[in-house]
Amino acid sequence: MHYTISMTVQSFVEDKMKTSEKVFWAITTALLVVTLLLGAVFTKGEPMAIDFEASTGDQYIDFGNMASLKSLGTMTICAWIKAESANPYAHILDINTNLPSNGLTGDNGGYTLALDNASGQIRFIADWSTSSGKTAAWDSNTSITPGNNEFICASYNSGATANDPVLYLNGASVAITELIAPSGSLIDSSPTPKTKIGFGYIFDTDTRFDGFIRKVMVYNRILTAAEILDMYNSRGASYPRNGLVFCPILYGAKGMSSFDGALAAANTIYDPYSNTYGVPNGSPVAVPETYLNIR
Repeated sequence: MHYTISMTVQSFVEDKMKTSEKVFWAITTALLVVTLLLGAVFTKGEPMAIDFEASTGDQYIDFGNMASLKSLGTMTICAWIKAESANPYAHILDINTNLPSNGLTGDNGGYTLALDNASGQIRFIADWSTSSGKTAAWDSNTSITPGNNEFICASYNSGATANDPVLYLNGASVAITELIAPSGSLIDSSPTPKTKIGFGYIFDTDTRFDGFIRKVMVYNRILTAAEILDMYNSRGASYPRNGLVFCPILYGAKGMSSFDGALAAANTIYDPYSNTYGVPNGSPVAVPETYLNIR
């Protein structure tokens, strides 16, 4: 009798285990099917860089009017680039408030991160009401090297005209030269700024970036030197989220079946921090990302 009961209990347990296994595998299979179906509907964007060719006309990514980049009293702009040449005043990021007659920035306003002349120095621009041409500008004393992957940043506190930006190249702060001193009041609050990656104006002349732009970030605070160094050392895999207001990581573009080809106007690029889509102009070329450790 004892043996019979034991066998019955064992058989019952085994049946339960088999049932649990069946349920487990049924759930696993269902989840796998759902994942595959979702993958077919929502294709995951692959990391990419964007190659801007200055010789073929105006190429840029236009994010339009961005309220999230309005009235940035303190801010940091960072960008991963690989310049193929150092064109005069090559604009990397332009936060444009459409001010008239702005001297060094033509019809731009707000803030600009660019390369200066063929020297490849980093240029940072902010617009002030009574400075020369309504523009204050600084250059780094150190230059980028065309053909190299470079990480550049500019941190700026506009709370006083005596404040200079801090410019960084590859994780280290660099000495700067003040070209035009700020005076009056900062003009970056009206109208809502238009934002472009890869393009701007100076003296009503197009200023085109020539090369790869991999990642652009704007913060509404001053990043510390340690944070910037950490971003550089990790090749972009580690970056602070606190204060991040603009970061289109250049993950794939909507409407593309391949990430190695020209971007058309339909291939929008999404910035999740501002819920804004950037529209390519002039067919810059998207290429697979091979340098940054994007996660």
